[in-house]
Amino acid sequence: MIPFCILAIEDEQDREYMAALYIEYQRLMYSTIKKIDPDSWFVEDVMQSTVEKLIDKLQKLRTFDKEHLVNYIISACKNTAINEIRRRKRSSVWTFEEGWDSFEQAAAETDVEEQLIRKESVERLHQAWPQMDPRDRYLLEAHYYLEKSAAEIAEDLDMKPENVRMALSRARKRVGKLLTNQE
Repeated sequence: MIPFCILAIEDEQDREYMAALYIEYQRLMYSTIKKIDPDSWFVEDVMQSTVEKLIDKLQKLRTFDKEHLVNYIISACKNTAINEIRRRKRSSVWTFEEGWDSFEQAAAETDVEEQLIRKESVERLHQAWPQMDPRDRYLLEAHYYLEKSAAEIAEDLDMKPENVRMALSRARKRVGKLLTNQE
């Protein structure tokens, strides 16, 4: 299916060129982005953004031979994906902040010593969160915060459901190491 941004191009020749380009290189673009982050939602977002950026460079694309065109498309996909990851890292702290209110409610129901221990643990995890690998963050967030099943996580990460448990275990170990290094 051709993205709407291509269909919205006013000049018919430009629209046909971009549609043909998209159809020919769609799989290459998809696989390039998926290597950076296997999350299917991420891939779709980056694909859309990359296509929009390529439309802006339409005249330049027409001047390339096939080899240069392929390299340009791969670079555009990689750069767009990396920029999106950076943007999400800057805003990933907010996803953690959303859970803070529920933490404070739970803390109000326990004794003071438990509250202090829990608050310190959450603050250390909050500091370690941006340093974590995006895949580990997704695994932990999907399992504990979003309460997704192993099958759902496996589908999102394009892995076998029986491997999710081990991946979660390894992610927890890596987070544990990060937390002990902070002390």
